[in-house]
Amino acid sequence: MSNDAGFGVRPPALRDAAGAIARAAERVGALEPASALNRIERAMPGSASAAAARDLARVWRKGYAEWEAAARRHGVALRAGADDYEAVDARAAARLESRGSRDPLDR
Repeated sequence: MSNDAGFGVRPPALRDAAGAIARAAERVGALEPASALNRIERAMPGSASAAAARDLARVWRKGYAEWEAAARRHGVALRAGADDYEAVDARAAARLESRGSRDPLDR
């Protein structure tokens, strides 16, 4: 849908974006960003490097998990937005139909 002012929303495009962000979240969720850092800790037990690697691994795991969760929420919101736009358009169309045409060209 669009109007002369240039504003328009395409619910199918919102749903496509929701699907894309959901797929990205799934890929990020499957990553193991700390796996290389775990090797440092095993190779240099007790060292400052091992402790730093352990801390960084924890930060990365948390950051990736938070990004994944935020991306999933965003996808849900995009899908809900598409549904809301369609519902509002359908209600508006039904109200206009129930009142009959008011377009002078239709008379």
